[in-house]
Amino acid sequence: MDRKCRELERFPMTELCYFLTCLKANYHHVEYHNYSHALSHAQSMYWILKKTPGVFTELEMKALMIASIAHDVGHPGLNETYLKKVRCTLAIMHNDPILEEYHVQTLFLILQDIRCNIFFDLESDDYKQVLDDIKMAILATNLQKYKGQCEKMRHIVETGVDFRKKHVRNSLKALMMMACDLCSSWKRWDEHKNIIWSIYKEYFNQGDKEASFGITTPEHMLRTNAESIPKYQTSFLENVVMPILQLLTRIFPQLKEVLKTTHDNLECWKTYH
Repeated sequence: MDRKCRELERFPMTELCYFLTCLKANYHHVEYHNYSHALSHAQSMYWILKKTPGVFTELEMKALMIASIAHDVGHPGLNETYLKKVRCTLAIMHNDPILEEYHVQTLFLILQDIRCNIFFDLESDDYKQVLDDIKMAILATNLQKYKGQCEKMRHIVETGVDFRKKHVRNSLKALMMMACDLCSSWKRWDEHKNIIWSIYKEYFNQGDKEASFGITTPEHMLRTNAESIPKYQTSFLENVVMPILQLLTRIFPQLKEVLKTTHDNLECWKTYH
């Protein structure tokens, strides 16, 4: 492991193996929100932490890594809107944001198993803090709130980034969680394109379910609109992904390669129009 992230080695190995095995078992075999996506998110987070040494404490880094690999655990491959429309049990049992709250609860239940408790050696105050940080990080992956998160971070950037301030680090961690959740956007074109097809397969599966229930389906989830994927992706990259990555790279210029790769992918999608 890289010396810049040496702190991340300090998980108890036996408990970590049990934890990861149990976590993987709780991810479903859906097209996109599966364990492979979780690993990609965690790998991206590790890369960012390796590139930004000295910003976060050991506990903060551990919380970010566990939040990354667990951020979609139990995901049904259906979005929150669908769950509400069909009055799914998840929608009844959890507050908004339904899925993120469910992921947090599922993770915490796994950690309650003594065999999986990778934080068993922490003092009570540190244990509470790491769980709070994990919950905050997972809730930050709710993209419906990305504009508010970006606005908050933009204000911090304009007034001066002071990593010693907890609210600054918290806002930055939220931005990093969103960026890693969008890491498919900064993969090389061939890999990026394959992941996008997986995302739309999951969308289309939901669209089929909605059609069977007579529920109005968003146009990007209709199989009949598959030829419009380049248009949808161009809009998503321009209006959601690029603003998040532009902010992140203003704070950490050493991450600028993600912006270039995303821009290259954006240009590729435009050629499909």
